[in-house]
Parts: sequence; C-alpha cells; structure tokens
Amino acid sequence: MKKLELLAHDGKINEEASVKDKQSIIIHAPLEEVWNKLISINEWVNWNSQVSHTEIGEISENSEFKWVMENVSYQSKITLLNKPHKFSFVAKSRLLKTVFLFKLEEVDTNETSVVMEGSMEGLKTIFTHKHRRIHKSFVKWLEDLQKQ
Repeated sequence: MKKLELLAHDGKINEEASVKDKQSIIIHAPLEEVWNKLISINEWVNWNSQVSHTEIGEISENSEFKWVMENVSYQSKITLLNKPHKFSFVAKSRLLKTVFLFKLEEVDTNETSVVMEGSMEGLKTIFTHKHRRIHKSFVKWLEDLQKQ
C-alpha cells in the first residue's frame, strides 16, 4: 500500500495496475464550490448515489477514513490535498487496492473542469471489478458531482 500512497501523493495513479480509467466533466459551478463538495467526505452520501456510508474526522493529508461504495467497505487514506486543484486518496478493501485522483481547473468564472483518474489492483479486478465496471462507476461519480 505504501507504493500506492507515494504515487497518489505525487498526483499519479499506478500505470502498471490491471485496471485503470480516466474520465472528465465540465461542471457549471465555481472551482471552490466544486472543491468543497468533493473533499467534504462525510457529505458524499448526500450527493454520490454509489456511496452509502462515510466516516472521517478532520480532512487533511494522511487522514484516514472509512466508506462504503456499492456494498464494498473501504479503508482509505488521503494522500494529496492541494487546494483547490488536486485531491487523491488510496482505498483498500479485502481484495482490492485503489488510487483515486481528482484534478480540478477553473475553465471560466462559473465553470470547473474535473478529471477523475484511478487505478485498481487485486483479486477483485479478475472477477468483478473489471474495466467496464470501473468506467461506469467513474462516469456516475462525476455525473453525481455535477448535479446541484
């Protein structure tokens, strides 16, 4: 997990992982607003339809948190918090290790570009968490983030 934490801290995913995906979206909202929504982890359950539980104290680099997405429980650690442009964390479940990376840029006063990248490795990538599933999950995450 340490290797993944170092990659995520540098704003990278594991390019050697068996499953990778990258999605982007333009959100019609100011950069700070999108940033605050994204990093408010305890609020994910209110807007991310895939997330059913979150548990975190202070939000800072190296903060650990627990969450449940699509009935899979994750133990995670924030690895990069570069306000308001980059946010990454690593997530571990029983048979899966994942890097999540978000890059935000102001396109216009009221428009923000969000790029979501991720890499996954572990036994679940062989059986259930194949590229198609991850692709759909990332698209849904960004669509949910876009909703006001």
